[in-house]
Amino acid sequence: MAKKAWRLIFAEGLLGNYINGEAQWTFRKYSPGSHEFKKGQIIEGHFLEGVTLLLEVLVDTQIKFFSYITADECREWGGDNCSHPEMMTQMRKYNPGVTENDMAAMIRVRLARIKDRPIAGPLPVGLSK
Repeated sequence: MAKKAWRLIFAEGLLGNYINGEAQWTFRKYSPGSHEFKKGQIIEGHFLEGVTLLLEVLVDTQIKFFSYITADECREWGGDNCSHPEMMTQMRKYNPGVTENDMAAMIRVRLARIKDRPIAGPLPVGLSK
């Protein structure tokens, strides 16, 4: 029986990208059994800042060669100025040796919601230090 993917681990510094509740892409070097998420699935996001958040998968995981990731997908993932070479440089920080010929798992997630309200988020203005 194949194991079912249920969590993602995020490097330190990425919590801020997810805490606002907006949909985000995460790109991973594909690992069979670890990245087959389905739309609507609730998974654990383990952030190395020491926080675990529940995340909702917004679309089934897309699996393709890194070389097939489009310029638009790079920009959605890394911001308006992110190019494909910049995306690959970032990917190599966490996966040394990753190449254009490796398979990528593209996963779109956001904070899980109850009645369309994120279950977590930053403190309202005026309550934080």
